[in-house]
Amino acid sequence: QAFPIFETPPGTMRVAVSLAAGAAGECFVTPVWAAEDVVVQSNIKYGSSYNHADAKQEDLLLDAYFPPASDQRKLRPGVVLVHGGSFISGDKTSDGEPDLARFLVSRGYVAVSIDYRLMGKYYGLETDQPPKEATEDARAAVRFMRKMAEDWRIDTDRLTIGGGSAGGFKSLFFG
Repeated sequence: QAFPIFETPPGTMRVAVSLAAGAAGECFVTPVWAAEDVVVQSNIKYGSSYNHADAKQEDLLLDAYFPPASDQRKLRPGVVLVHGGSFISGDKTSDGEPDLARFLVSRGYVAVSIDYRLMGKYYGLETDQPPKEATEDARAAVRFMRKMAEDWRIDTDRLTIGGGSAGGFKSLFFG
């Protein structure tokens, strides 16, 4: 079976994990590290974009989740997690994103959970502008992960993006 489904923490989405991606035995399939061993760096600026609602430049922030220092692999796959909220509400700590990040990192991934411009109220949800602007922000997060690849030991050939609700929509819009 190429893509088994594993149980995730309560309140988070299910995740498909490829067994073919595993480079270190149990890595990517079963937890290699405990969730409390995950290293978190909060509020890292990954870019900035103009926020039309506030008529000002807005810093785009992410929280990064890493395996502990005992992880000696040269390269690790990366995941960008995008929260839901109808392009109106939410942030990088909502929708169980921190729990999902810890779940993935405990199995060998490097994960980031991002904030993005919430433009649903400004433009209205009958236009495609809120998802377009949010997708631009998600693309900036992927570019940032590529930029940090050497420092964070990310395999840029194994980057993915995902989320629930509006975050899933952005992931599909990402193209």
